[in-house]
Amino acid sequence: RPASSNQLLKVWSLEEKNESMLLEGHAQRVNSVVISKDGERLLSGSRDTTIRVWNLKEERENFSLRGHSNPVGGVHVTPDNRRVISGSLDNTIKVWDIRQQTEEFTFKGHEGSVMTVIVTSDCK
Repeated sequence: RPASSNQLLKVWSLEEKNESMLLEGHAQRVNSVVISKDGERLLSGSRDTTIRVWNLKEERENFSLRGHSNPVGGVHVTPDNRRVISGSLDNTIKVWDIRQQTEEFTFKGHEGSVMTVIVTSDCK
């Protein structure tokens, strides 16, 4: 199931029990979302093949990461908030440097789509 059936990201407040933020920017539906460990960024992966990095305090997009040739299935942030890991329907996993906003490397070899990614607490 996609994280959103459209290209909008709604952030909800558990305390206020309402929508606290609406983020727009993806061209197609959103497949996955994750919040950085420091709580400052929200990252979203989409059918438009991009990963968007949003500033939660300023309620705006900081930048996008482009490199997958098919929709992004899953995104994850390392516990140290330095890297983004993304899986895609292009059968790859990419590792991104969030500070430099660049792709570090690509894992190839999956025979099918990569829909979920996760990183251990020690970033290994």
